[in-house]
Amino acid sequence: MRPAWHQRLLYGGVGAVYLALGLGFVGVVPIGEAPDEPAHLAYVDTLVRTGHLPLVDRVGRRVSYESYQPPLDYGILAAWVSMTTGRPIDYPFQPTGTLDFNRQGSRAVVPRSDPIARQAAASVRKLRAVRLGWGLLTVLLTLRLALLVSAGDVSVALVSAVPFVLAPQFLFVSATINNDGAVTALATAGLYYLARLLEGEGGAVDAVAAGALAGAALWGKESAFFLAAPLLYATLQLVRRGKSRWAAGIWGGYLLPVLLWFALSEMRFQALLPPPPTGFGSPTGSRIGQLLHPHWLVSLGGSFWAKLGWLDVRLPAPLYAAFLLPTGLVAAGVWRALRPLRREPGREGARLLVLAALANLGLVVLYMMTIDWQPQGRYLFPTLAAFAALATFALRGRRPPRWLTVAVPAVAIAVAVVSITTIAAAYAVSPR
Repeated sequence: MRPAWHQRLLYGGVGAVYLALGLGFVGVVPIGEAPDEPAHLAYVDTLVRTGHLPLVDRVGRRVSYESYQPPLDYGILAAWVSMTTGRPIDYPFQPTGTLDFNRQGSRAVVPRSDPIARQAAASVRKLRAVRLGWGLLTVLLTLRLALLVSAGDVSVALVSAVPFVLAPQFLFVSATINNDGAVTALATAGLYYLARLLEGEGGAVDAVAAGALAGAALWGKESAFFLAAPLLYATLQLVRRGKSRWAAGIWGGYLLPVLLWFALSEMRFQALLPPPPTGFGSPTGSRIGQLLHPHWLVSLGGSFWAKLGWLDVRLPAPLYAAFLLPTGLVAAGVWRALRPLRREPGREGARLLVLAALANLGLVVLYMMTIDWQPQGRYLFPTLAAFAALATFALRGRRPPRWLTVAVPAVAIAVAVVSITTIAAAYAVSPR
């Protein structure tokens, strides 16, 4: 069944607002002032220059610590650059050596105004704009998942899902060069098809699609391994319902891209898992102490919503109150999904999303404990749609007042606009 006109209006309206705000972030964030953007660009340039994946430790003439990443996101960007200009971007990055994560607007690279740098900067901004496509796909799939969980209630989706898809950090990450776009969009698609299956709206094609999309997400980033948990949960539920063929379809779709991913890893690194070059030598005991301290949760939550630049540009403190409602709705949605009461519509899909969010969080904690202590909220973006849908589940069957359906999107847009002006002001006054 085609979406009703008001659902199509939701997709078109929110999608258009996302693109408008995303372009604002594209223009205002200085080149290189996003986490690891120079290294991600080096990966793209190597693909354009050589047509081959980069070496593990070196990209062209630059040392790049992102060389080990899977190629999907970079390959699409490199193809676009090759078709439009036919040559690498080669922005002349010069590190400042004075980046301070505790100083608002502190720069990682020296700003350049010479003709070569200006031309390269224009190419980088065009490439950033292209990357907004991954974010747009995530936005539309998140809204679709929210409508599935809310039984098609647009007013509920407006109040619960819009704050997530217009979150300043999501817009910032979508509008800069990194490898979070593909894994987020593909993981969102996989979760959507799994939820359809559990809600009885899918079929064999949805099962294969869910598995294939979950497997393809690994080609964006290896953190997509967290999707194995919701895949297993959906499999068990389908088998219990006598849908063994659908369960087999999930794993038939999943295994091929996963096996190919392992084969590529073995060819590149002589190991089934890539060797990440980041890490730290602190003893395990100190990391356990950090884990037991609640500060990392505050940092993770704050940077999920808005810690921009190299996590050093923060919004005015009162604006963070705008994120309390969506955060509270997620907590309420989790409680509603897990409470031991009689079965209600949408509950199985919501439980699947709770498991996905917990698996993603668990993988983030494992990464911080074993590789690098970086409590960055963007690591949770592959389950951004799960959070939005859980917030939606909290309101299912409880239509919000009309004023709230206007106020919540308006506040989300206003906070995003203030984020753009905050970035502009922070880097305008930062030392050069």
